[in-house]
Amino acid sequence: MMILEGKKMGMQFTVLDPDKNAPAVSLADQHIQGNYHDREKLRQIAKTCDVLTYEFEHIDGPYLQTLEEEGYFVTPSSYSLQIIQDKFRQNTFLKEQGLPTPDFRRVESLEDLRKAGEDLGYPMVLKATTGGYDGKGNALIQSREGMEGAFFDLKKGKEDRDLMAEALWILKRKSPSLQPEEKMVKPQSILHQKITMKKTS
Repeated sequence: MMILEGKKMGMQFTVLDPDKNAPAVSLADQHIQGNYHDREKLRQIAKTCDVLTYEFEHIDGPYLQTLEEEGYFVTPSSYSLQIIQDKFRQNTFLKEQGLPTPDFRRVESLEDLRKAGEDLGYPMVLKATTGGYDGKGNALIQSREGMEGAFFDLKKGKEDRDLMAEALWILKRKSPSLQPEEKMVKPQSILHQKITMKKTS
């Protein structure tokens, strides 16, 4: 979408993507094929652009910081990126700024998770602090009986993975008459379907 609008203003675009058939590739002026953590490729794209930006957070934040320190313009900044790359750090930052966040706890053991359940109540969400996206790396815990399975599922093959527990927020619109009704279908905490029903009367 950025490329489509930027082209109208005469901008040129270079994209870094491991997939030669990625949607942005057909629109870009230049494609650098490579992994988002390939520092050689990140430097290559930095040299071709006046502005570096990114569409998701799963890239090498520390190296973007290095490029910034060398004078390359990165937006959003590498500082912002490295905050949102870690959900525990992100929630802590938001809380420190006085912004509303669900209650949350760091979880390093099954005992920590049991204590989090006592503090946060049920249902709650167990999350990998890094690497998850679109519901992946999350587990919804409905009761104490579901704790152990969720904990070991998220740790499976990634024993050093950091986890956090978060109270589940259910948001209700204050003026439902002004907004369409929505139903979200989220098997295993991953959005599969969103249905919006617009009121006509």
